[in-house]
Amino acid sequence: MSDDLDLEGISPIPDEGETEFYPREGGVFEVGEDRKAKKYAWGLIWGYSDGDPTTQTMKTSKKSALAKAEENHADLYCIPSKGTYALGSTTVGHTKGMKPIATVIRDSGGQISSDCLMAFKLEGYGVYVLGIDRDGHIIAETDILFYDDMAAKDYFIQLQGQSEQAQWKNLRAPDDWGIPGAKTESFELIANSSRSSCKLKETSNTAMYKNLAILAVVVAIIGGLYFAYSQWQAHEQQVAQQKQAALQRQKAAHLKQMAQQRINKQGWPFDHHEKGVAAIVTCQSAMMGIPTILPEYTLVSLTCSPDAGSVTALFKAHDATTPFVYVSQYVNAMTTMHTHILHGKGTVSVIYPFREAFDNPKYHYGVHDKTGNVDEQFAYLDEYFNSLRGKVKFIGKAFQPAPLTPAKRKDQLAEQQTVFKTMTFKMSSIYTPDNFVEALAPLPVFTVSDVTYEVAKKTWSISGTIYESLLQSDIDKIAVKTNGKRG
Repeated sequence: MSDDLDLEGISPIPDEGETEFYPREGGVFEVGEDRKAKKYAWGLIWGYSDGDPTTQTMKTSKKSALAKAEENHADLYCIPSKGTYALGSTTVGHTKGMKPIATVIRDSGGQISSDCLMAFKLEGYGVYVLGIDRDGHIIAETDILFYDDMAAKDYFIQLQGQSEQAQWKNLRAPDDWGIPGAKTESFELIANSSRSSCKLKETSNTAMYKNLAILAVVVAIIGGLYFAYSQWQAHEQQVAQQKQAALQRQKAAHLKQMAQQRINKQGWPFDHHEKGVAAIVTCQSAMMGIPTILPEYTLVSLTCSPDAGSVTALFKAHDATTPFVYVSQYVNAMTTMHTHILHGKGTVSVIYPFREAFDNPKYHYGVHDKTGNVDEQFAYLDEYFNSLRGKVKFIGKAFQPAPLTPAKRKDQLAEQQTVFKTMTFKMSSIYTPDNFVEALAPLPVFTVSDVTYEVAKKTWSISGTIYESLLQSDIDKIAVKTNGKRG
């Protein structure tokens, strides 16, 4: 790297072995309302089948998909087209028969079916970002949901190449982003008009395990009935009464369990997400390890996105006559990584994949980890950075969940749902990010959306989100104290 970056002394997080979890953040969201609502899967692993692309069939594509599913601990797959595959997992909410939203959008027809970069704001979920190349294939670094609007826009611009229209033939983005050349379309209209037939299927192992489980239950029931009949035949009436009482208790326990499971299955925004400190260290190490020289171009910035598992190097051409044709040849000569190159107006963005570096479960949050008080954490950070006397610029913005409306409050379970108070932050400094690891380490739960180095300013910046989990009922109580009434 350039001497200006001064990244010496930082080592990558060691690989502790293959992950036992689905190695990508994913989930499910609904499109539509009430009975017409449909569930779609996002956050799949997209790849190409092994072997010569010209000889691929659906059968060979399936074989590659099943092999990759085992490597990635995925139990669902689909074949979007010959030579490609997508993997999903029931651990993040995907189910058999569910359609991937990425292929639904691709198969909706029109301009967005190929050579299109798009972003959609989904109420109650966040911002969904998807890229489809000229051949109609899903770009693996997309099919991602951002909880933070600012992070989504930053990543969209990274993929685009710069803030003005790049080489993408078609762009779709929210109006308030102000992306030049981008149009706005109805996400629900696109989803409902699609005729996509691509659905997730179970891998063979999943089906086998379910069949064995069903068989075990059947054997247990038969054995239990035989034992009851042979041992307690003389007490038939008494046993029947006891069984009826047990069934009533079991039914009541089952209903309570189902209600609790609905709450426990609620996906928290940081579940299985890269821990903030680990993301900072991994990003800095990855940024240090990529080529930063491109003949006839000047390095503008480096940006690491833990969610996408990639580092983007943005270069600016020396002048308008600078050729683009030799860029890929030079990049391929400098690295063995499978890069993705985007050509903008006078710029080139080289995206380096680092998914494996961010997939170590040792450095991920678990399920429903304990959070801290956002206000207290902001006060701590504000005091810390103020003590540095202007050497670090720190900006934080808190977001408070809204109380339930009277109509939604009728659902008693809704008051038990977990909601999140968040604080998005951005800190900028001439010092490398690892200098602030010790200060950020005490924060119970925070994630990093990106780490950026701007060459001209010689400035590093870290953007992220701090989370505080709260019960909806607690938010409603605060609203009652503040307003004097509910609703």
